[in-house]
Amino acid sequence: MTAPEIRVGPARRTWVAVFTVITVALLAGGYWYYREESDRIHQTEYQAIAVIGDLKSGQIQQWRMERLADVMVLANDPFLVETASAFSRDPAAPIPSAPIQKILEIRAKAYGYSNALLLAPSGKVLVTTHPAPESAARATQRAIAVALASQGPVLSDLFLGADQVVSIDAVQVVRNAEGAPLAVVILRGRAQTYLYPLLNAWPSPSRTAETLLFQREGETVLYLNELRHRPGPPLTRRIPMTRTEVPTVQAALGGERKFQGKDYRGNVEVLASLRSIPGSSWFMATKVDVDEILAEARYRAFVTSLTVALLILLAAAGTAYLYRQRQVRIYQALYESERRQREDQQAFRTILYSIGDAVITTDLTCRVRAMNRVAERLTGWTESEARDKPLEDVFRTIDESTRAAAENLVLSVQRDGQSVRLSDGTLLTTRDGTERPIAESASPIRDDNGAVGGIVLVFSDKTVEHAALEALRESEALFRLALENTPIVIFQQDRALRYTKIFNPTPGLSAQTTLGKTDEELFGPEEAARLGAIKRNVMATGRSFRDSLQGTVDGKVLFFDTTIEPLRDAAGRIVGITGTSMDITERKLAEIRVAESERIYRDLFENSIAGITQALPVGRLQRVNRACALMYGYSSSEQMIAEVTDIAQQLYAYPEERAEVLRLLTTEGEMKPREFLMLRRDGSRFSVLIAARQVRDASGKLLCLQHVHIDISEQKQAEAELRTRQDQLHHAHQILDSHIQNSPLAAVEWDRDFRVLRWFGQAEKVFGWTESEVLRKRPEEWRFVHEEDVAAVTQKFTGLVGGAVPRIVSLNRNYTRGGKVIDCEWYNSSLFDENGQLVSILSLVLDVTERQRAERVLRELSGRLLHLQDEERRRIARELHDNTAQNLAAIHMNLGILERAVAPDDARHRRLLANCENLIALSIQEIRTLSYLLHPPLLDDFGLVHAMREYAEGFSERSGIRVTLDATEEQVRLSEPIETALFRVLQESLGNVHRHSGSPVACVRLTRDEEQVRLEIRDEGRGLPPGLVICGVALAGNAGVGLLGMRERVQQLGGRLELESGLPGTRVRVILPIKPSGHLTQACTTSFEI
Repeated sequence: MTAPEIRVGPARRTWVAVFTVITVALLAGGYWYYREESDRIHQTEYQAIAVIGDLKSGQIQQWRMERLADVMVLANDPFLVETASAFSRDPAAPIPSAPIQKILEIRAKAYGYSNALLLAPSGKVLVTTHPAPESAARATQRAIAVALASQGPVLSDLFLGADQVVSIDAVQVVRNAEGAPLAVVILRGRAQTYLYPLLNAWPSPSRTAETLLFQREGETVLYLNELRHRPGPPLTRRIPMTRTEVPTVQAALGGERKFQGKDYRGNVEVLASLRSIPGSSWFMATKVDVDEILAEARYRAFVTSLTVALLILLAAAGTAYLYRQRQVRIYQALYESERRQREDQQAFRTILYSIGDAVITTDLTCRVRAMNRVAERLTGWTESEARDKPLEDVFRTIDESTRAAAENLVLSVQRDGQSVRLSDGTLLTTRDGTERPIAESASPIRDDNGAVGGIVLVFSDKTVEHAALEALRESEALFRLALENTPIVIFQQDRALRYTKIFNPTPGLSAQTTLGKTDEELFGPEEAARLGAIKRNVMATGRSFRDSLQGTVDGKVLFFDTTIEPLRDAAGRIVGITGTSMDITERKLAEIRVAESERIYRDLFENSIAGITQALPVGRLQRVNRACALMYGYSSSEQMIAEVTDIAQQLYAYPEERAEVLRLLTTEGEMKPREFLMLRRDGSRFSVLIAARQVRDASGKLLCLQHVHIDISEQKQAEAELRTRQDQLHHAHQILDSHIQNSPLAAVEWDRDFRVLRWFGQAEKVFGWTESEVLRKRPEEWRFVHEEDVAAVTQKFTGLVGGAVPRIVSLNRNYTRGGKVIDCEWYNSSLFDENGQLVSILSLVLDVTERQRAERVLRELSGRLLHLQDEERRRIARELHDNTAQNLAAIHMNLGILERAVAPDDARHRRLLANCENLIALSIQEIRTLSYLLHPPLLDDFGLVHAMREYAEGFSERSGIRVTLDATEEQVRLSEPIETALFRVLQESLGNVHRHSGSPVACVRLTRDEEQVRLEIRDEGRGLPPGLVICGVALAGNAGVGLLGMRERVQQLGGRLELESGLPGTRVRVILPIKPSGHLTQACTTSFEI
């Protein structure tokens, strides 16, 4: 036995022992790892279902609180309380069901309820938005009983209604100030709208996960939702309390939060998280089958077993690997030599196949040995097919001109032993018979001793060059044909200005008579000298020339559009000129005739004593003569064209008449002379006689609208004065008395001392006093004006007497003869004689008491609608923030869990997940912004100033407009309606600045004193459109929805909205009383001056 053989036994036994120890260690470690992973998975799954249970429990609790809050808001509606009070006082009286039903419908639709009911305390249905059974459900009756016994809202149990839909009622008793029940309000919602989808949702895929909502009824547990594993209608499944192994029974018995047992299926082990729903008799269980939880543990056990087995196999393979290493070294040297040989062969083939030209190699007998890919493509033979074939079978060439077989270059190389190249004109016939032009060459292949061992043939495809050459020939022929047939004269002259080439010479000249001659020999002296100077200048400067030139040919004057360019040789030197000349005689003569006609027309236009304008249908002036400009008060035609941008608004006293003029011109093509009242530049009015017609070109296209203006203001003034002197004294009082007597207006005429001169019209009917009772008396002598309005009325009368204000319209309170206070609109006008002296003051009076009462009711309803809008904004903002944003946050967390489950090298799915996370993050941010814009929480929590400051900062970031806010942080909180109204005005005003003004800045200023608060928003933009603002009041006919909404909010609070538009910018000012004034006080201050 040799020494190596003696050492083999002990080494082998040692390896076996080590291998056994390693195997036992791996098995023990694998079992320990499996146990730890199983416990960890079990705990992780429970934490997941517990978190889901907590989240759903909180959402259900929030949902129940919102139902209670909604019904409490509805039960406290002032109109509903007032109606219920009236009904309780007189049950036999009819109920105004239409407005109550409208309120219930608005609340039900706004809050997402299926029905809304108003019941008597006895349970009788009074009003409902949808048909309902006369008797309430048992669950509803119990809720009504609890609500009557308590002071707050109550939620009923879930119940199956007559429509077989599971519903839940929110019940609130309507009480009077003493707490006595007047009626019962019920908001009925469907469980499948929110509750059931919430219970059925699970944030991650699971085949057994389930959420159960249940309550204890006696000795059973009633399931409130549909069971996932036992489909069937809700509220039909029960389980006895004796089955304590079921998680739902344990929850009803007050068992532990974490529980593992059998579920309602009886034989399925589940892990459940149990909890009660605060404020209700409901319980909730979130559970998952244990088999699903342990599925991952079994998978981990399989992976662990596989890993241990692989490690054992790896240890066994280690020894075999060491043994093999020695044999590997033995064969490395042999393999290295074979590799170098293969690399040399591969390098040769790589070079051969990388050559851009076609290559074929042959032996000395002219049989093909190798060919590259280009040769395969050009010949149509593959290398394997062509190998060992005669070259003339694979490579066949013919002469392009003779069509005979071309010379065989390989034979020439064999014969001479020298490289040979074939000239152009050779065609290669491919395997399929296609012919293509080629260039070829052949060379001998020599070994290290210089002996010829074969021949290499190199050729390339010349198809592209051949096609380009043919195309060039065709292009040259087409270009020559075009030059010979063009109507333009094309010529070339040398440096001596002799014609060397000419195409299409001028009629009267021919190419034969022109070539070799100069301009002096062909044209007159003056024309030749002018042409020669131009052409010599082009050659001297190298600059092109283009202009129309006049020439005489055969005694006829012709005009030519001529272009002259310097002609350069290959070195860039100017050797002559080249140019084109086109006969434009007819066009030139037409232009001359048109210019003469325009001159004559322009003289007539400018020197006419009548005003003439030419305008576009859109209202812009094109041309104006001087007479018209002076007529309208402008110093020049140019000034009038520049300043008048809208004819209708700036020239017509009644802009709608401009539309009638356009209609006549469109339908009839002209307008006969008609009289219009027009405006001068200074705003004064005067009468003008205008005739108009359309101006069209030869093709019928409308060029402009021409108007002739004749000033007839002096004539009209003389006629008006004559008619006035003849008729005004005779007819004025008759017409006035007739109108007043036949109208509902009361009429009073006063003298300068505020004494009654006349008491006529409907004065006696409206106020009760006869003319004899009030004649020559002042108002205070018979208690006519309300005490609080006396000062204001006296001030207005003083203004009328002084002549500062000729007309005033005011709203005052007056007494009737019976002592009743009525609201009256007074239309007061000062009457003057022909010398401008005050004669009397005429007042027309309209009783508007009923209208004022209707307006007060309308304002009250409008205020209630605004309050509902703000409440709905607050509710939507809360829903977006508490529900939608939270759901998106949960999705974002689930995407994070999913991202950890994706393999690190799966870049595509990781990128998609990242995009989803970014989109969800952006959606959350947008929802938060929208929630804030709907109703900022700072407005309720910290007050108006903090909310305005945060909104201004956010607006600046979003719009790029710099907003400055001047407000004191320590201001005392205002009432909720005032703060809400001021904040909405700020939102709308800054939005208008961003959308319409184009201003880079906006300034906001908030001030207050003991009586009122002022908000002012100012920008530096383009201002409001003309006609939108009169005396600081936004007109409803022209203003947008935003301005009208702002004005309505301000008026509801007894304030006023003022608008100022100028250069630059717009100023919005809101003034609100801190303590709202009464309607009567407000009414007496309502007036405006004309």
